[in-house]
Formats: sequence, structure tokens, C-alpha cells
Amino acid sequence: MSYAPQPLPNQSDPSAVFQTILESLPDPVFVKDEQHRWIYVNEAFCQLLGHHRNGLLGRSDFDTSPEAEARVFWAKDAEVFETGLPNVNLERHTDLHGRTRIIETKKSLAVIGGRPYLVGIIRDLTVLTEIQGELARANQELERRVSEQTAELSRSNAQLQNMAFFDPLTALPNRRLLISSLERRLQAGPVAIFYLDLDHFKRANDSYGHPFGDAMLSALSERMRSFRQFSMVARVGGDEFVALSADTTATDRLSLGQLCRSVLEQLSKPFVVDGIETSISASIGVAVAPTDGRNVIDLLQHADNAMFNAKERGRNQYAFFTAEMNVRAKENVDIERGLRRAIRAGEIEVYFQPLVNAKTGKVVGVEALARWNDAELGQVGPDRFVPIAESSGLIHELSHLVLRRALRLAKLHLPADQRLCVNLSALQLDRMTLVEDVRRALQETDFPASRLELEITESVATNRGDRLVQVLESMRDLGISFALDDFGTGYSALAQVQRLPIDRVKIDRSFITNIDDNPRSRSLVEAMIRMAHVLDLRVLAEGVERLSQLRVLRELGCDEVQGYLLGRPRDLQEL
Repeated sequence: MSYAPQPLPNQSDPSAVFQTILESLPDPVFVKDEQHRWIYVNEAFCQLLGHHRNGLLGRSDFDTSPEAEARVFWAKDAEVFETGLPNVNLERHTDLHGRTRIIETKKSLAVIGGRPYLVGIIRDLTVLTEIQGELARANQELERRVSEQTAELSRSNAQLQNMAFFDPLTALPNRRLLISSLERRLQAGPVAIFYLDLDHFKRANDSYGHPFGDAMLSALSERMRSFRQFSMVARVGGDEFVALSADTTATDRLSLGQLCRSVLEQLSKPFVVDGIETSISASIGVAVAPTDGRNVIDLLQHADNAMFNAKERGRNQYAFFTAEMNVRAKENVDIERGLRRAIRAGEIEVYFQPLVNAKTGKVVGVEALARWNDAELGQVGPDRFVPIAESSGLIHELSHLVLRRALRLAKLHLPADQRLCVNLSALQLDRMTLVEDVRRALQETDFPASRLELEITESVATNRGDRLVQVLESMRDLGISFALDDFGTGYSALAQVQRLPIDRVKIDRSFITNIDDNPRSRSLVEAMIRMAHVLDLRVLAEGVERLSQLRVLRELGCDEVQGYLLGRPRDLQEL
């Protein structure tokens, strides 16, 4: 096999061969003379310009292109003619139809027969440019989206930051941020911690609904935020707040006490939520570092203990931490733990104290009283375990146990002509199932509702609105009667007592103590008895311990009496 080169076609006419080659090229090719006129163009060039070959030969760029473009072409051509050096140009070309194309033109000089000619080869880059434009636009769009995503990520991070360190309802710092800030403050010097808890907030929340409660918390948060004496106010629980003092030098009790009084006064001012005017009080506990502790956990715990001390003393006040409070707090924890165990094991006993007709001396009923004798704690009085039961949420189980056991024992041992009196706690009255719980207990023990008397305190009656009346009326429909306990210790008005469906008032023992040797005490009790009788209410006096007290109460027309003189609480079978 021979690999020798084969002869070219039409070898006798080489120009025809090269012309055929040029015509077959996909890229436009042209040749200009020194007057910048085309003397040769291939078919691809004709298609690029949109002209027939005969319309191009002998003409220049000014005959086929806009003047501005033609000047550019002419200048680049002249550069080649003048220097003899080739150039490569990226140029804009507008065709007959007004469409703009981007072309790359490679121009070089050829001398034939002593005459200069310009040879040009064109590449149409329009498609590539369009693709480049699309890529540029795509890149811009990508950058825009990346920018948006980055901004969204920043917003999300900010939201996560807020969720991690700020309370979503009040926008106040949360416990996490508080602890972090308090740790830094402790390194810098003294700081006072104010632990604040709203009084009876749950009652307002349950009465008007959670949206109302949330609006109240937001309004109170704004009031707390307005105090410049606080460097930070944080929400650490449902209705609990902790504030840090701004002034590291004002740590004396006089200054701190003045600030607490200002806070209590500001918080107690009425405000309107959803068209409802309301007000609320608070209890504040104060601990000061480093005197009351040198770490965050101890300080917050000590301020919390002080706050509970303020609540135990009557609420709407403040208290400073003392070492004795730690002992009290530990006792409370032990009592709560033991009480929880005792309730579940049924170890709470029910004793009964007789209620006696003041004139005849006949027993007309008994009051059921909870008693607890713990194996470890010993005898724990109700004045200790009942408040703890209320604060820990055990009061509902405790009260239900006492009611059922009292009804069961009364059914077995209480004479048919005597009534049974059982106390209702404030938190029980807030329970939506109270009426049904009492009805079921009566049904299960088969105790007559007409012989059951439920007692509510005067402070409970004062602080509750129409819902209390509705609850009492619902139980009255079952046949139950009601007594107003601790009468005279609250702020009841006659109109308020009048609207309650009560049958009896119980004068608090504090008014009975000196009734036999203090004319003013005697006059006050006499006024109470007369007022109750005017309202068609029977009167029972508590705390009768001396015969002389009983004589005075008989003279004043008191209907019934109760106290150690007439019988101590004991097992019902022993009465």
C-alpha cells in the first residue's frame, strides 16, 4: 500500500482550489485593499452581513454598517496597514435587521505583487456572549439568592439567639441570660438580687383566661423595665421575675428597702387589659452578694427563700434573706416530701371539734380538721403543712382526702341532728371540677348534703368575683350550706357579704381573746353580731377558752361557740 501524496484537483488552477477551500470555511473571511474596500469575501461573510457578494465587493464598512461601528473597523484596518502587524479585535456589528452581534476579527497584512492587502478572519461570538450574559445573569441571580439566604440565615440566627436568651412573651432576658450576666456581675463586685413573684396571679389567669394573663404579664414587665435602678430584669418563671441592681454601691438595707417599696407601689397601680381594669400585688425577696452568697445558685435560692418569707407574712411586701430562712426552707422541703407521701399512703387523720349552741350548751355540729403525725417529722400543725400544700399543688389531693374521710366518718358516727363543717381552701375554689368533686363525694359516702356546711374565709370571698357566687350557688343547689370563716379579719363590705349565699359567719378568735375584760373588744363583737343578725345570718364565735368569754357571748346574743372550753379536736367517736 502506497502512502504517497495524491495530486490536488484542478492542479492547473491553484486559485480555484484555494477559493473552494475559503468558501467551505464556516468562519467569515474577507480581503481588503489599501482603500479599505472588499476585494474578496466568502459565503460565510455574506451571510454575516446579510448582503449578496456582488453588493459587497468594491465597497467599504461605511456602506454596510452604522457610522460609529464603521469608524472602529476603519481604524483597526488602518493600524494593520500602517504597522504591518496583525491585531485581534472584539467588535460590535449591527446587521441589516438591526440585530447586534459580537464578533472577534483577526486582521493581518499580506503583500502580493508589491501591493498591500488586509486579510481578515471573523468568529461570531454572539452565541457565546449570550451564553456568557446568561451565565452572568445566572450568577447575579445566584448571588442574589445567596444574599437572601444569608440574610434569612442571619435572621434565623438572631431568632434562635432570642429564643435562647430572651422570653418570647415579654422580650425580657430569660434565666439562661440572667445566670450568665449574674456570673459576670459577681466577678465585678457587690450586687443585689430581687426575686419577685406576683400574688394570686393564677387566680386572675384562671378567671379571665390565659390571653388576659399574658397581657397582664407584658404590662407588668414594662413597669419593671422602667426602673433605672435595675441593670437587668429577667423573667424566670410563669409569674416570677429576677432583677439585678444597677448601683453596686447601694447595697444597704435602707436603700434596697426604698427600692422594693417603689416597685410594689408601681406594680399595684391599676391598669387596663382588654377593657378590664385590674390590679395585682407582688412579693419580693432580696439577697445581696457577697454577704448572702458568692455563687449564682446560692444567691438565687436565697432570694427565692426570702420571697417565700414575704408571702408567708401576708404578701404584697418584701423580705431580706437571713440564715434562718435556709433552715425554714429545708423544713418546707422536708414537709412537702413527707406530706406527699402521707397523702398517698392515707396517713392524714381527720379530727372533729364540736360546735355548741351558746344558750343551751348542746352540740349542734362538728368541724373537720386535718391532723398529721409523721414518723420522722413528728406532729406537724395545719398552720405549717396547709400553706405548703397550697404552694406545692398538693392542696387538691389533701382537701379531697379530708372531705371524703370526714363524710365517711360522719355518716358512721355523727348524730343525725348535727351538721358537718369542712373548710375549703382558696385554690379549691379555683378548681373547675370542685362542684362535681363535692357532689361525687356526697354520693359515694351517702351523706346528706343538707347536713354539710362548707367554710370559706373572708379574704377568699373578698378577692373573688361573680364566679365565686356561681360556684357557691351551684353547690347550694345540691343542698349544701355555707359559712364565712375568719369574719372581721378581711375587708368585706356589707354589700359583698350580702350577695354571697352564706348562712353563717364565724367571728375570728382574735376578736374573742379580750372580750371579757376589754370594753372596746366587747363593743366590736356586739356590732358584728348585730350586723350579721340584720342580714339574717347566724353567728359562731371561735376561740372560746374561758367561761367568762362564753358568758359575754351569750349576753351579746351569739348563736354558737367553738373553742377548747367546749371541746378540743379529737376522734369523732370520742366526742
